[in-house]
Amino acid sequence: MAKTTEKKPTEFVLPGPKATPGEIADARYDLEMRLKDANAVVKKFEGLRVDLDEIIRQAALKNKGTTFGGKFGVVTVVHEDKLTVDTENGGWDKLYAWIKKTGSFDCLQKRLGEKAIGDRIAAGVVVPGVTKFPIERVKVTATK
Repeated sequence: MAKTTEKKPTEFVLPGPKATPGEIADARYDLEMRLKDANAVVKKFEGLRVDLDEIIRQAALKNKGTTFGGKFGVVTVVHEDKLTVDTENGGWDKLYAWIKKTGSFDCLQKRLGEKAIGDRIAAGVVVPGVTKFPIERVKVTATK
């Protein structure tokens, strides 16, 4: 059987002060591709973690315990309650009414649903208290 060697990625180096605009663009593209590859690896590992966590939960049930360990690590199955709005029984209406009545606005996250607000503004709706501010980002595309 032929021995295969895995190509080790070279370390990324920022372009120097004498780099041409083309070299700078190529460096940014290279970095974007490296990030894409790294994100694919991370996504794969996250999926494996989900699968392994289910195996751990099943092993904990089978062994009637919540904590077990090996040579390198210890795992513990932790049970906790997560809060959610009861959408099947009018939970949002009840929650909004309670928040308005008690002034408990700290129970909400101060974050816009940007797409929903943007769609309304694009349709000509004036949304009070919302303003636009410019941001600058770098967009990377392939040349071929």
